[in-house]
Amino acid sequence: MSKFALVGSSFVERLRRFTSDDFKVPGEVKWFGVPGLRSYSLSKEMWSNIVTFNPDCVFLHVGGNDITTTTRPKDVVGRIIAICENLKGSGVKSVFVAEVLTRGNFQRSPDRHLNKLIFDKKRKKINSLLKSTFGHHFVVFKDISFPKDFDDDLVHLGTKTTQRSSGMTRYFHRVRRVFVSFRHQ
Repeated sequence: MSKFALVGSSFVERLRRFTSDDFKVPGEVKWFGVPGLRSYSLSKEMWSNIVTFNPDCVFLHVGGNDITTTTRPKDVVGRIIAICENLKGSGVKSVFVAEVLTRGNFQRSPDRHLNKLIFDKKRKKINSLLKSTFGHHFVVFKDISFPKDFDDDLVHLGTKTTQRSSGMTRYFHRVRRVFVSFRHQ
């Protein structure tokens, strides 16, 4: 059986809670979600826990919390590449990197000048660089739209069902497809 790890910020932690720790894939799943996680703030303890678990496949969702008015997109992408290289160097067979999703609330940002226009400009550049770097290992959420699929905080995905399904439900299905497709490689 394959071993899968989900590593990232509050998106991963909220997904864990949303699924009640059951990702519905054949294999073992471990969650490494830390609200506020940035690409440069993975702790030694987290690294140790990931390496000890020894996953075959990792889904990585970081980068959104890195964005400030002074952020250089190439720096964020460089750190994400380094994370992936470290994971592969530790024996991980495949790493899938999530796109940085938009957001609309910056009140909790340490950068009081950050706004949606600046955030989205940097986010789009980061995503463009990630896509060209990771190709089919870059995970895009085409069916998630802002603000409809977001929680009232305009930062996280909502769990309320709209006409189709909630933003979190679509996020779950897309990430789950990553692991299901990995099993068939």
